[in-house]
Amino acid sequence: MMTRIPAFLLCIALLAPGSIAADSEYFGRFLSKLEITTVDTGNPDRQNFSLLKEFKFEDPNENVWTVPEGYSKLDGASIPRPLWSIVGGPMEGNYLHAAVVHDYYCDVKTRTQHDTHRAFYYGMRTNGVPESKAKAMYLAVAAFGPKWKLTKQTVLCAKGLADCNSIDPPYDIVEPYAFGSDLAADVERFNVAVENVKDQAESLDLDDIDDIAASLKR
Repeated sequence: MMTRIPAFLLCIALLAPGSIAADSEYFGRFLSKLEITTVDTGNPDRQNFSLLKEFKFEDPNENVWTVPEGYSKLDGASIPRPLWSIVGGPMEGNYLHAAVVHDYYCDVKTRTQHDTHRAFYYGMRTNGVPESKAKAMYLAVAAFGPKWKLTKQTVLCAKGLADCNSIDPPYDIVEPYAFGSDLAADVERFNVAVENVKDQAESLDLDDIDDIAASLKR
């Protein structure tokens, strides 16, 4: 006599860790729920958001990225607006969670430019953005996003305390790419690069995309 397996037990079996593909890549996890509200900027064409609760993301290297409650400079400006028509606005859809982290760290610059842009990519992939789209967005920030170099970092830790008080590290602002007088030509060059990245997304890693970004700035 055949024993019928209840449907809910079958679902549990299908979702068990052992059933996950061995080659699935881990990109990190969001440690808190994103709660934001709009901020009146007085400009109907520019929308800002303010964070209602502290927001945290843990990247695949176990670095935690924390955006404090009340931070209100969330506007997606870390991706230049001339590129939004190609890659999409960062403050919408599945990009939003990653954009909140990216906007904040591009503003305070307490971590390296490299790690901040990588966290943006990891956050998008964690939130379900397809690989080809996430890599196109990463290309946008790697090529034309904010630039800075940390000169040193000082961290003060009291012995026996779990938390450390960080002194904001000094940084040097590197002038971001300035779109030339022929904006249309600059945007078209980027558009061609984006299409190439999307077509070859599976074979390109982030280092490859960094190289493409560098070529766009020459």
